[in-house]
Amino acid sequence: MKNSVSPPAFDPRNVVATTRGDIDVFDWVDGLCGLLAHVGRPRVPKGAPLVVSGWAVDPSSDEPPAAVAIVIDDGPPSPAESGLDRSDLRAELGPGTPQDIGFRAVVPIEHLTPGGHAVHVYVLGADGAWYDAAERSFWVYASVKPGLEARAGSARVFFDHVEDVPIAGPRGPLDGVVPQGDVAVVMGWAIDHDGERAPAGVCAIDEAGRTWSAPCDVSRGDVRATIGAATNYLGFEIAIPTEGLSRGRNRFKIQAFDAKGRRYGRSVDAAFDVAAEIRAFPRFARRTDARVESAVLLGGSGNPVRLGPRVAVEWERGEVWPVEGWALVAGEPTAQIFLELRPPGAAMLPLRYQTISGFQPERLRRDLPPTPRDDAWFAYAVDTSNLTPGTYALRVAVVRAGRCFYARGELGSVRVVEPAGSSPAARRL
Repeated sequence: MKNSVSPPAFDPRNVVATTRGDIDVFDWVDGLCGLLAHVGRPRVPKGAPLVVSGWAVDPSSDEPPAAVAIVIDDGPPSPAESGLDRSDLRAELGPGTPQDIGFRAVVPIEHLTPGGHAVHVYVLGADGAWYDAAERSFWVYASVKPGLEARAGSARVFFDHVEDVPIAGPRGPLDGVVPQGDVAVVMGWAIDHDGERAPAGVCAIDEAGRTWSAPCDVSRGDVRATIGAATNYLGFEIAIPTEGLSRGRNRFKIQAFDAKGRRYGRSVDAAFDVAAEIRAFPRFARRTDARVESAVLLGGSGNPVRLGPRVAVEWERGEVWPVEGWALVAGEPTAQIFLELRPPGAAMLPLRYQTISGFQPERLRRDLPPTPRDDAWFAYAVDTSNLTPGTYALRVAVVRAGRCFYARGELGSVRVVEPAGSSPAARRL
């Protein structure tokens, strides 16, 4: 620890001015990285210690702040570890910025009640004055306590759908399928029949007894208008990391709980598929002559085209084409499945697209033969916006488990043309 100073006689009401600073990481111990800010406001379960870290500058000196204090609402200050290296900010703040302007603190929140709160960061300048540097609002929610007996009561819980939150960046969603290593966000709404308001929260319990919980704090005006509730805040988003889940179908019970963490009311069933982990094409994998078996459709549910070695289709540049089906090498387990577009010119490397693969869809396509194996299905939506007009070879590459070898199967050819103003259509040439 470089510097840990208990601020003397600190009083937020005597702060003289503001200075620059930010909270980079706002998390809770054993929580998800960054609290998944893109699925709602920062939330923490009641009693979970906060991890607050960031940076702040001393407005009256070229030296780092002498001390940093963390204050939640109007509560007592908690000293932060200060003087941490933040040389990554010098390009943004200027070359004259000191390196050691970082801070970090673990702040207990056992005393906080469920609801909205704010965390403030104050820095002690070289002139002996305190400055307000940063602020972040967050929400504390009651969490379910699986060890407690369920209580009597009536609540209605409705499961909407599951979304994939990619850890490594955005990609096209596939309803109800989440690659291993990503986060599955189970969405829906709930209402307490006794009070026409939402319960304190809902929990998801899998078949192994593991539990994840979330508050009902998402605005669902559509639900309120339909059922006549007293509030818009009926929705929930339960974040479930898939790292510890098994591949394939994972089933859950979703149930309401009260402010004391006791489950009540009837549960509803939910499920989603965990697909293969998203990983880049193995750089040194060798191609084998193994035969790839496949059954692949292009074009979604409207008027799909069954792809194959002799099939040719035409795309207008700017269209997005869904591709789904199965591909495998008999007798060899699959790690990943990629789509390849080989540009015109023999010397060009193929464009490779990482598909969501290695799962068994709940409803199989009637226009395709069933998948011989559970790890063979894949899906992807090809965006043609960045493709140069020309004719491309369309292939599927099946990477073997161990990621040292792969095999390639032919799916036909694609001719990319400039838009002609007509409605998009995939057609045989």
